Amino acid sequence: MLIRKLHRFIGAIVGPLLLMTGTAGLLTIADYFNPTVFRMHNWRIVGRWLGIVVASGLTLQVTTGFILLVQLRLQQFRRWRRKRAARSAGY
Repeated sequence: MLIRKLHRFIGAIVGPLLLMTGTAGLLTIADYFNPTVFRMHNWRIVGRWLGIVVASGLTLQVTTGFILLVQLRLQQFRRWRRKRAARSAGY
């Protein structure tokens, strides 16, 4: 439960910043070269440390998401194993 709350909290903070980075990167790729957009994509406009925080947040978001996925699959596997054992026992 704690991991799910952490995952949601990180997503709420890092999500808009990643959206801004992705949009700026898309504009840069689409030959809309504006120095302000390029600096925003590289996080030079607000400082390097914010870029490091966003990258760390994305890494933590992916890690907690993977942990949640593994927990869900283990829960499904245990449920399937219990059903199989109950069927073989004749219940």
